[in-house]
Parts: sequence; C-alpha cells; structure tokens
Amino acid sequence: MCHTALRRPESREDTRPATDGRLPLWTDIACGVTRVARAIPPTLNGVAMKLRIPIDVKIDATCANLQALEQLLSEAARRSAEASELIQQHECNGAIGAILGLDDVLDSAKSLYGAALALHRTTD
Repeated sequence: MCHTALRRPESREDTRPATDGRLPLWTDIACGVTRVARAIPPTLNGVAMKLRIPIDVKIDATCANLQALEQLLSEAARRSAEASELIQQHECNGAIGAILGLDDVLDSAKSLYGAALALHRTTD
C-alpha cells in the first residue's frame, strides 16, 4: 500500500455517492491506484461539525442502551454461575454448554457500552 497523498475529488459533487450507491473514487498520485473513498465527516466552512443530539433523545437512548446492557450482563453472570456450579459437580460438558455463546452476549454488551459512551460524548 502506498503511503503517499491521495488526490481529493475536484468538486463537492465528486464527494457524493453515485446514484447506484457506490462511493466516490480517489486516485493515489504516486501509484496511480484508484481506491474507494472513506466517509468524509460533515464540515461547515472547512471546520468539522460535532453531532448535536437533543438532550431528551440522548437520555432516552442512553437509558435504553444501559437497560439492555444490564440484561445482557445479567445473562452472562447467570450462565457463568451455572457453569461454575456444573464444573464443581464434575459436569464438564454441561459447564461448557452453559457458557457456549457467551462470546456473542459479551460482544453485544460491549457494543451497547460503546454506544452509551458515544451518546454521552455528543454535544447537547
């Protein structure tokens, strides 16, 4: 991969996705390689804009995320406790069965945690 500058689209029209849903292309000047552009953050007069979410929407969304997070973590704790009890009774297969799929639950919990933090960091 080249570590040289990319040529930006010439006009604002060039930064919009094509009507068929494709993203605009950028051309690497040194290599001549054309690549799909990354999303361009919204700007106003060249200054990056911060996302503004009304406080009531932000609180409701954060509340919903935290309630879902609580349920997922409770499920993870329940499965872990069940697995712990089963392994103490030398039920290895049952213990592993109790925690199967726990990685998906924890991945979802991490996503909700990240969403709650992202909402918190937005400007009112």
